[in-house]
Amino acid sequence: MQGGRLARDRLATALESIEYGGQFRHRHRRFGRIQHNQIGGFSDGRTLDVTIPAGAADGQTLRLKGQGSPGRAGAGDALIELRVRPHPIFRREGANLLMDVAVSLPDAVLGGKVQAPTPEGPVTLNVPKGSNSGSTLRLRRRGLSDGQGRRGDLLARLVVTLPDTPDETLEHFAEEWRRERPYVPRGRA
Repeated sequence: MQGGRLARDRLATALESIEYGGQFRHRHRRFGRIQHNQIGGFSDGRTLDVTIPAGAADGQTLRLKGQGSPGRAGAGDALIELRVRPHPIFRREGANLLMDVAVSLPDAVLGGKVQAPTPEGPVTLNVPKGSNSGSTLRLRRRGLSDGQGRRGDLLARLVVTLPDTPDETLEHFAEEWRRERPYVPRGRA
């Protein structure tokens, strides 16, 4: 007797789905097109429950035993490749999350506190005095789970941001600073 064939498909999912894991219901479409949280590739239009483990990686393949194409000796397995959609704030690097945090010029020069998002909700970051764009603050164990009970870090890259509208006082200060204290920022680009 011959078993069923392997069925392959892709599943587009959100970063939050791989952070917390869980079971998700997906309806299969005939021609394998990915739209929203739906996956395709099976001709019978079935809906499958897919369990995504916490800490799953982009490109990881999940095996669903007995959920593939039917055969005389039963159904084969379904292989589902995970594709994590880009997040509007966070970028993933292993178990670590990276993000940019806008910092005002006064907070960068004098030090200060800024609100920053995390997957669990906003936190207050202490910006050290004299911070430059590109400086990174590490929030330990605020990244993703690695699937083995350990969490990565959240790395917040500071981006010094000027006001949207021109400020005459700031422009005057910068002109005077350039004239009296010229410097060339080497090795910082």
